[in-house]
Amino acid sequence: MNSNINNRVVNDNNNSNFGRIFSETLEVLETDYDQLSPIELSDSDDDNCETADIVNLIDDSDIENYEIKNDAIEHNEEENSDIDEEIIEESVNNNQISQTSVLTSRDGTIWSQEPPKKTQPYVHNILREYGGASKETAMKTSVETFKRIFSYEMCEIIIRETNRKGNQMCSLYNEKNPTKSPRTWSPLNAIELDAYLGILITAGVHRSNFEHTRDLWQTNAYPLYRASMSLKRFWVISRVIRFDNAYNRQERLNIDKAAPISSLWELMNKNLCMNYKAGSCVTIDEQLFPFRGRVKFLQYIPSKPSKYGIKIWWACDSKNSYPLQGKIYTGKDGDAPREPNESVGEKVVKEFAQRYRGTGRCIITDNFFTSLPLAKMLMEWKLSLVGTLNKRKICIPSEMQASPYRTPFSSIFGFREKVSLFSYVPKKRKSVILLSTMHYTKNIIGAKQKPEAIHFYNEHKSGVDNMDKMLGEYSTKRITKRWPQALFYNILDVCALAAYIIYFENNPVSQLATYKRRKFLQELGEQLALPQIEQRSQCPRTIGHFGTRLGIESILGTRINLPRSSQQETQAVGGRKRKKGYCITCKANKRRRQTRKACSACNHPICDEHSTNLHFCNQCKQ
Repeated sequence: MNSNINNRVVNDNNNSNFGRIFSETLEVLETDYDQLSPIELSDSDDDNCETADIVNLIDDSDIENYEIKNDAIEHNEEENSDIDEEIIEESVNNNQISQTSVLTSRDGTIWSQEPPKKTQPYVHNILREYGGASKETAMKTSVETFKRIFSYEMCEIIIRETNRKGNQMCSLYNEKNPTKSPRTWSPLNAIELDAYLGILITAGVHRSNFEHTRDLWQTNAYPLYRASMSLKRFWVISRVIRFDNAYNRQERLNIDKAAPISSLWELMNKNLCMNYKAGSCVTIDEQLFPFRGRVKFLQYIPSKPSKYGIKIWWACDSKNSYPLQGKIYTGKDGDAPREPNESVGEKVVKEFAQRYRGTGRCIITDNFFTSLPLAKMLMEWKLSLVGTLNKRKICIPSEMQASPYRTPFSSIFGFREKVSLFSYVPKKRKSVILLSTMHYTKNIIGAKQKPEAIHFYNEHKSGVDNMDKMLGEYSTKRITKRWPQALFYNILDVCALAAYIIYFENNPVSQLATYKRRKFLQELGEQLALPQIEQRSQCPRTIGHFGTRLGIESILGTRINLPRSSQQETQAVGGRKRKKGYCITCKANKRRRQTRKACSACNHPICDEHSTNLHFCNQCKQ
């Protein structure tokens, strides 16, 4: 019996089931162990001793296994508690990491420092239209290209209003001076207006726009001026030229402060957009046209070189600085009402970007125009925005502001709802903050570790500034106190620049260069004045003046012979001058001999010693 019990206990120990062994052993013993005491077991007979041995066997083997099992369970519980503590610590660390990877601005805008996982470009970053010169401008000469910008409709307005003003001035003079000989206005025509424009462009090419006009009409000056028109006629046109009807101007001034030039300005904007399409990027900025006369919307910008002038908003092509559209800033009262919480810069960008809606183009602006609501609105129009942000914007986190603790050439990035924010430190205590809806990476370029978005902005930001620089290089602007005439000079410069860009894009023989533009403008001025010069070459009275005839001959490249009728008139007078002059031959010999005689061929003064008298009978004379 004892052996069976021992075998059963050993087998159950092998199965590692202590509870089962103990219950089966109690059933076999058939003894109430609760009535036994340890002393009774020790003093009992052999049978009881065997039973005690069985109990001791169970205590020595299985109870140890039970203790080992309890130790294992306690060890597992300790390990589980350690794992739970590690999970809690990891969750706390993750929360700390998530808190440090998020930037919060003053208005509660949350920016993530991790870029979005973008697999394909967004809708507003896909270009749907390509730019360039229109097909109608192909195979055109320089004058024909210029006439597509400075159109015949614009010339008709100038001719009509200038003639109206000239007739009005002459009639007023005749009424005030009835005893004097009446004055009549010589009408301005298209050929004469083109010659006037050619003179202005040529003076700008030679940087003679601020020289006195008397010096330009001297015989030792460039011959185009005196070959195109007389000096007095140039003065009269410059004084009388107008661009609107003065009789109904007061009514239009109540609506538009720039009424004296508005019709001409609108036609120029229409022609600029009609003959050229913008490229992938459009730059919007301001131009300060220098002027210090009397005007209601005069602006003072101390950061500009001229400081005082007329502000003009411009949208230009970022690649070649082609002027796409311009708007004269006439003050807050002159503009249309703005939406609530909308700045002047946002309103200008919306007005210029309206025509590019849905094309996927990129708008480049500076910190005067850029804002977070503007970027979101342009994304709805399928347009992207890249521009610097003013540091006072409440959507900028404090970590991105300038700080003495930020190291130079370091960057901080923020991303939120398809909008990216970049803060770059070019030097200590300075920071450049850029907003972009086109760049969504942390790419760094160059030795100065600039973000890719800032490189893109620096490449395309100077469209309007470059246009302003090119306009000032060969400007037609002359001294005037009338602001409409000053803006007319700016219109002429813009049209000439646009014609130059279109012409060389259609004729890609060589790259755009400064000397190429100078040659283009010089040729344009001569071609505009050429019809007027050809007309004057047929007028005997005009070519009778020696200096004028020399100027016409130098421009046309041919010698002009005086008609026979003028020679007969000169001989009929007897070859005498109304005023005394010095003999041209004696003057060459360093002698000063006055005479009233003149050569019948060249009309130079000549004395009796160096001339020959011809005698004719009455029949030959006829």
